[in-house]
Amino acid sequence: MNQLVLDLSSGNTKVIEVADPVLRSGGIIVKNYSSVISLGTERSLIQFAKKNLIGKAKDRPDLFKAFLDKAKRDGFLLAFSQAQKRLEKYFPVGYSSAGIVVAVADDVNEFKIGDKIACAGSEYAWHAEKIFVPKNLAVKIPDDVTFNEGSFTTLASIALNGIRCVEPEIGETVTVIGLGLIGLLTIQIAKAAGCKVIGIDVDERKIKIAKELGIDLAILRNPENIQKILEFTNGVGSDSIIITAASEDNDSIELSGKIARNRGKVGIVGSVKLDIPREEFYKKELTVKIPSSYGPGRYDRKYEELGQDYPVGLVRWTIARNMETVLDLIHSKKIKIEKIITKKISLEEAHESYNEMNISTELSIGTIIEYEKENKNDPVIIIKDNNPIENKINCGIVGAGIFTTSTLLPTLTKMNDLSINCISTLNGINSRSVADKYKIPKVFSDYKEMIKNDAIELVFITARNSTHAKMTLEALKNNKNVFVEKPLAISIEDLEEIEKKWKTSDKTIMVGFNRRHSPFTEEIKLNFKNRISPLISNYRINAEKIPNDHWIYDKAEGGSRIISEACHFIDYISYVTNSKIVKVYATSIDKVTTEDKLDNFSIIINYEDGSIGTITYTSKGSKKASKERVEFFSDDKTAVIENFRTLKIFDTKKDVSKRNLFSQDKGHKNEIEYLLMNLKKGNRMIDEFELSLNSSKATIAALKSIKEGIPIRI
Repeated sequence: MNQLVLDLSSGNTKVIEVADPVLRSGGIIVKNYSSVISLGTERSLIQFAKKNLIGKAKDRPDLFKAFLDKAKRDGFLLAFSQAQKRLEKYFPVGYSSAGIVVAVADDVNEFKIGDKIACAGSEYAWHAEKIFVPKNLAVKIPDDVTFNEGSFTTLASIALNGIRCVEPEIGETVTVIGLGLIGLLTIQIAKAAGCKVIGIDVDERKIKIAKELGIDLAILRNPENIQKILEFTNGVGSDSIIITAASEDNDSIELSGKIARNRGKVGIVGSVKLDIPREEFYKKELTVKIPSSYGPGRYDRKYEELGQDYPVGLVRWTIARNMETVLDLIHSKKIKIEKIITKKISLEEAHESYNEMNISTELSIGTIIEYEKENKNDPVIIIKDNNPIENKINCGIVGAGIFTTSTLLPTLTKMNDLSINCISTLNGINSRSVADKYKIPKVFSDYKEMIKNDAIELVFITARNSTHAKMTLEALKNNKNVFVEKPLAISIEDLEEIEKKWKTSDKTIMVGFNRRHSPFTEEIKLNFKNRISPLISNYRINAEKIPNDHWIYDKAEGGSRIISEACHFIDYISYVTNSKIVKVYATSIDKVTTEDKLDNFSIIINYEDGSIGTITYTSKGSKKASKERVEFFSDDKTAVIENFRTLKIFDTKKDVSKRNLFSQDKGHKNEIEYLLMNLKKGNRMIDEFELSLNSSKATIAALKSIKEGIPIRI
C-alpha cells in the first residue's frame, strides 16, 4: 500500500510503498477513503524537520539535555549515533481520517467489517491507504455523513474539547482567536451551544469564510477592533476566549487579557507563546486552561492502546464520546464541513501540499486527501529482487525500534559473513525506513510469513518483550536459528515451552546478553579462572526513571523492569561466576507505588559453588553518577567495571591494572561475531544457551520473590 511520510532528516515529504498494517489485539484495520491535512497543526512538524541539528536542538531543549546526559555517561559517539538514528527515518503524518473497516480483532465487538469509521490519533490515523486503529480511537459514521465530512471528526473533537474546557453557558460570548481549520470548527460548535461568537484573524479571506458560517462578529486583528469587541459585549468583555492560532509571539495571550471580562476564561488550543501578562490576568482574575487534544483519554496508554474506557459517570466526555458528538453535529448540519474544504487532492499529490506549506499564498484551510476505493494487498514489499547469497548466513529481522536501528543494524551491516534478506515490524513505515537506509530487499507485514521464507536461516527478534517467546517458537517451528533480544520470555511457562522445543530441535538460540562479550569480560574471567574461594559479586544500576504508564510495566507486555532489564545483570555475574544459580531472594522498597517498587530493588543470588551475587537497581540516584558499576571479589583479588568504559583489577601480589575505552562497549559487535562464527561451524552453543535459560528462570524467580517475600529455588 502507499503512505505519505516525512523524512525527519530533510523535512521533505513523499509517498512510499509500505507493507499493509498488521491486525492486533484491541483494534481494527481501516481502508481510508478520506483524510485531512491540517496545515496549521502539521506545519510545525515540517518546520522542525527542515532545521539542521543545531536548530532541532534549540527547538527541543529537553531532548538536547537528554543527549548531553547520555554523552557524559556513555560517551559522545554512542549518544550521537543514537540521536542521529532517530532522525534517519520516515515519520508518519496525518491524524484524522475516515474509511471502511476491513478487519476486526477477535477481542473487538464494537465494529464489524464494512462499518463506516472515523479515526483519530497521530499514531494511527495517517495519510495511508490502510491503517490500524485501536477501538477507542474509532467511531461509526452516520449513513448520511460522507467520508470527507467524517474525516474531520478528530479536528472537530479538538475544537469541541477546547470549548468544553472553558465551559460556556447559553447566551455567553465566546471569542475565537485564529480562524484556521480548528478555529472555523470552533465557531460552529460554539454557535450550536447557544453562544454568541466573535472571531479574530489576520487574514480577510478567513474572516469571509467565518461570516458565511454564521458567526456573530468577525474582525481583523488590529488595535482599533478591540473596541468593537467591547461594544459587542456592552462593555463587559468576552466571557471566554479560545486561542486556536499558532504563533511564536505572545500577541494572542496579550489580546486575551484585554478583551476578557472579569473572571473570564482563556482556553489555549493552538501552539502559542505562553508569557502571560500578570497584571491584566491578575486584576481580572482570569482562568487559563489548556485542553488535551481531542479529550480525556489522550496520552493515556490504557485508554488509547489497551481499550480501557472510563466510566461515563466519572468521565462524561472521552475521546470517543467527543468524536460521536461532533458526528451528530455534522449529521444535523450544525457543523458545515463542505464550507471549509478548500482543496481535494489524491495521495500522490499530497506531498506537494506539505512541501508548499511555507511558500504558497493560496488559501488552503481544509485540504482533503481522497483515496482510491480499491487498493492492492501488500503483505510483502519487494524493494529489489534478490536471492540468498552463497557462503553467507542469510537473515531476517523482526522489529525496528531504537535498539535495532542504533545498535543492531549498524553492527550487522559490518559483518562479512551475514546478508540481511528481509525485515518485518508491526508498523510498515518503520520497516520501510530501515529497509531503505540499509538496503534490505524485502519488507513483510506479517512476521510469520517472513519466518517461513526459505531464503533465511537466521532470525533476529527485537520486538517488544511479550512477543519474544512466541516468535522464538515460530522460528524453531520453521527450522530457523534464532537471535532473540532479552528477555527470552516473561513467564516461566513460556520459558519451559522454549526449552522443550529447543531440546527437540537442532537449531541455535542465542539470547542478547551482550555484556558477556564486552572487551573486559574475558580479562575478568581469566583473572578469577583458578579461584579457590567463592566469588562475591556486586552489580549496581543507577537507572533512569520512566513514566509509570510505560509499556514496560504492563505485566502482559513488558513484564516489569526486573524482567526487561535485571535479566542482563543476573546473566552477567552468572557468566563470570561460571556456576549454576540455585536460589534467588529479592526485595524492594515499600510504602510506595507498585511501579516505584519495581524500579528500586535488590536481588541476592546463591550459586551452586557457594558464590553470591548481589544486584542493586534504583531509579533514585543522581544521573551524574555512572549508570552501571560491577565489582567482583575472590582470592585477594578485585575487579571493577565502571559503565563498561573502565576496568580496574586489584591484586595484592601485583600492581593495579587499569584499562580505559574511548567509548562504552557492552559487547554487541563481539556478540554477533561469536554467533556467526559458531553457526558457520555448526556449533549450537548448548552451554551458552543453558546458562541463558538459568539466568532467565532466575529473573522470573526474582519477580516472584518480591511478590511473595520469600527466597525462590531454581
